[in-house]
Formats: sequence, C-alpha cells, structure tokens
Amino acid sequence: AREESARAEDLGDHYRIPADTRDLNYSRYFTEGDARIAVAKEYTSHNTRRLDRSELRELLLGLEYVKEELQTVNSLPRERV
Repeated sequence: AREESARAEDLGDHYRIPADTRDLNYSRYFTEGDARIAVAKEYTSHNTRRLDRSELRELLLGLEYVKEELQTVNSLPRERV
C-alpha cells in the first residue's frame, strides 16, 4: 500500500516495513498528512513487471529454504507403486 511503501526500508535483497505505530489522532493524518505518502505511488501487481513461470521457478529454486526442503524431500525413501 502507499502508506507502507512510504515507510519501507530497502535492505538490499528485501524491504522491511516497520509496524504501524500511529495513534488514534486522525486529524494528524487527514488534516496535516504526511508528504511522503502524498507523493508515493501504489505498488501493486498492476504497475510492476510480473514474473513468468520460468522466472518464478528460478527465483524459488534459488532460495535457501526451498533448497533445504527439496534436499529433505529427495532424501526420503521412494514408495514403490
């Protein structure tokens, strides 16, 4: 969302979005506003490049977690059909 992208911290290979710690004083957000949010663009599936199936597969197979899980699955004994 626009509010999240304005607060997001770029950590190189991923973004960190801090917790929303706003209070219930809505006038601060609707009357005064936040200039970062006013100029931020929405980040959605509709305004970014989508990965095709092979790109998504390559991305997922490059993740350490996925590699470890695949090693575990591949080391299980095979059932006979």
